[in-house]
Amino acid sequence: MKTFLLLFYFTLVILSCPNTHAQTAGSGTLATIESLAKQENANSERMAKLNRKHMDTYVSEDLKLKRLTQEQMNLQQQTIVNQIQVAQRIENKKHEITTSSSWQNRLKSAQSGYKEYNPGRCSAGGPPPICVANHWYLVSVQEAMAEYNALVQKEFDKITKDLNKYQNALLAKNEELRKFQFEDNEFAQKRDNLNTQMNEIQAENQALRKRIAQLSKKYVALVEEQAKKSQQSLIKDIMYMVAEKNFSELKTVLIDAKFQKLDEEEKLARDNARERLRLQNEKDIKTTKDQINNKKRELINLETALISNNKPIKKELRDLQNERSKIKGELKKTSKYNQQELDSLLVIHKDLDRQINSIKEDLKQRTETFRRQKTLIENEIKILDDEAWQLQINLPQLQNKYVLEIEKAFEAKRQIIRDALEGRKHRTQEFIRLIETKKASFRQKIKSYSNTLEDERLRLMSACKQSGASCWGSDIVSKIWSNANGLISCTSINKYNSVTYQTGECVKAYDYYKTVYNRFVGGISDQDLSTFKKSRYSYKYSDILGNFNAN
Repeated sequence: MKTFLLLFYFTLVILSCPNTHAQTAGSGTLATIESLAKQENANSERMAKLNRKHMDTYVSEDLKLKRLTQEQMNLQQQTIVNQIQVAQRIENKKHEITTSSSWQNRLKSAQSGYKEYNPGRCSAGGPPPICVANHWYLVSVQEAMAEYNALVQKEFDKITKDLNKYQNALLAKNEELRKFQFEDNEFAQKRDNLNTQMNEIQAENQALRKRIAQLSKKYVALVEEQAKKSQQSLIKDIMYMVAEKNFSELKTVLIDAKFQKLDEEEKLARDNARERLRLQNEKDIKTTKDQINNKKRELINLETALISNNKPIKKELRDLQNERSKIKGELKKTSKYNQQELDSLLVIHKDLDRQINSIKEDLKQRTETFRRQKTLIENEIKILDDEAWQLQINLPQLQNKYVLEIEKAFEAKRQIIRDALEGRKHRTQEFIRLIETKKASFRQKIKSYSNTLEDERLRLMSACKQSGASCWGSDIVSKIWSNANGLISCTSINKYNSVTYQTGECVKAYDYYKTVYNRFVGGISDQDLSTFKKSRYSYKYSDILGNFNAN
């Protein structure tokens, strides 16, 4: 279990370490190139040895030529010496034949017709008594002289044959030297064989160098493809964050545009509030005045009703009073009526008084009720008049109060927007910081890759130099950096950019950026877009939004 945990820990450590690019995608091809370069180098060493052997053949050939020439000269000298010696021997032989007794005897014997059984055997040179042995016999002088001459010639031939011995050796040596010089000798044949081997090696080396050159081109293609894919993968992460940063800046603009909208909304809210309050005030004043008029009409109606209602009562009162006055006048005529009649009139009078008093009390109560109601209505009218006046004079204050509440509410909204704007700006700065961090990480990864690549490039150049091949890849590291720096420059896109990149790698990165950015832009609400278009940034609306979607 502990072993497993340790292995798991070290695995995490290894995975957490940055990629050091131990080798590139072209490392296998490079190994093949190095192997071919070693083979070419081995071939070159073999060819150097063969070439040395080839050159040695000239030395050996020259030595043999000198030896043969010397031998020729030696034979020529020996021939001359031998010729001199043979001539001397011939002269000596002639002298011997001329002066020696043996040859003189032979000549005399031949002239006498004597011939040897075995020519030249007799040392004395003649028959007895010259020689005690019987070596001679008689023949014709002509035959004997022919024998003698043949013996003399034989003696000379013995000497001249030595002359031919050196002459033949010299002719043979001359022929040997001629063939050696002007025909294919063993050294020329050896050189032909060596040349054949060297040509085969040279052809093989040319094929190796051509193959190495082809593989170096393949190596460059593999490395460039790997680097571009890796860089595109890395740059996408940065381009995504650039899109986030630029969209964050756009959101900042959108948030900032809300201030203008808020100002407009606040002004509209204030104006609407004032107008609403004014209209409500007018309505309330009208309602109050209508109430006053209603109260006044009520008062008039009340008074009219009182008069109308009192009119028959007052008529009845007048009638009762007139009746009472008549009764009272009759009561004064005591002489006219008896006591009983007077008492009856008195009862009638009292009843009339009671009725009159009752009616008067009723009228009084009615009047008092009217007065109370009138006072109440008049008080209500006064209150309503005061309300109408207060409504009229308090309208500005009420409007200001409501406007103040609106301003407070909108200030609270502004603070929310300020906080959002500040948060968005902080987020944008954080994006900028992260982008720079990712750029630094991008450069570090490219540096790590280029360090590995530089090691391989040096190996490649060394292999190519050793093999004598014209290789691709001497500028591969600078190309990788050029592509990387070009991609880094692609990240310098702000929210107002509407650019067209020419280089393929930037086009890919920019297309990816547009896809991400348009996706973000597509999430903007219609309300925010409407606010944006109506703001002071409206002239940038098409640049910021339209161009990206059009692209």
